[in-house]
Order: sequence, then structure tokens, then C-alpha cells
Amino acid sequence: MSRTTIRKWKTFSTAVLHYANGSIGQVTASLLHHGEPQQFVVQGERATIAAPWKVIASSQKENGFPEPNPALEAEIQALYDQSPELVYTRHEGQIENVLAAIEGTEELLIDGRAGRRTLELITAIYYAGVRGERVPLPLTPENPWYTTQGILAHAPHFHVKSKSVENFADGEIIVGSAGDQKKT
Repeated sequence: MSRTTIRKWKTFSTAVLHYANGSIGQVTASLLHHGEPQQFVVQGERATIAAPWKVIASSQKENGFPEPNPALEAEIQALYDQSPELVYTRHEGQIENVLAAIEGTEELLIDGRAGRRTLELITAIYYAGVRGERVPLPLTPENPWYTTQGILAHAPHFHVKSKSVENFADGEIIVGSAGDQKKT
């Protein structure tokens, strides 16, 4: 006789986002992922693109299974190759934009309202995970997680830091994924 055990994992989460226009999205996060890969993936009807750059395209066979579509991959790759090189990567572009906006030479690309919506989405994902229910956005002041105090009062603490290092022997902290490390 086999036995199935269901466990609540505290290191992995997936949120499915349902939009008013019928679209869906998925946000997945893991606190235990060897090599710390970080990527942004967009799954489309006929292809997937990701950052860091990767493209995969497929067509559907008569039996419903996918088969690679190298022609579409080549078409998408050609569009990518024609794109201009990025002037900035990582946070450098965001910092430059904020400084330029302060100086009045550029429009601010991400304002406080956009930041609020991002935090609201993250808060709603946590709320839904803890409560096991759908969360409509935007959050209203009646939502118990609307404020920082509300989050602190209701959110479980999954991880408690148990170790601390005051001084590193080599004086360096490695930031980023295994394939793209920067030392500070």
C-alpha cells in the first residue's frame, strides 16, 4: 500500500494571474533554486522568449503534440538581432533615468504609482497564498494587508535568519546568479 504525503513547501510559490480581458499570467518564485537562475519568460501562442535571451518556437502536430518551428525561431531571432544594443543593463538604467528626471532632462519612466501597483501585486500574491483565496486588484483600504502594519500582523514568517557574519574574510559579497556574478 502506498502512502501520499502532501506538504506545504515554504521555499516555492506560483501565482496565476487572471486578467479582465481573459489573459492569464504566472509568477513563480523559489527560495531554493540551485545556481540561482533569474529569468523573465513570456509564453506566447506560438513561441516563448526569455531574458536572458532565449527563443523557442513550436507548431502543433495533428496529434496535438508540439514540434519545433525553426523558421519562426529564425524570424524572431532576426528581429532581436536588429534591435539596438542596450545602453544600460541591470539597475544602472533605472538609476540614470531617475537622476535625469531630477535634472529635468528626461521623463521618469517608472513613477510612484507604478511602484505601488508592483508592491500591490506582490502583496496580493502573498495574501492569496496565505489565505488560499483569490484577491481582486486594486487592493482596497479594507483589505487587512493594505498597510505594512497589516502585512506584519497577518503574514506568517517562513524563514528566520539564524546566522550572521560581521566580517567577511575576503571582503567580498557575491551578488547575482552563478552564471552572471558581480562582486561588491
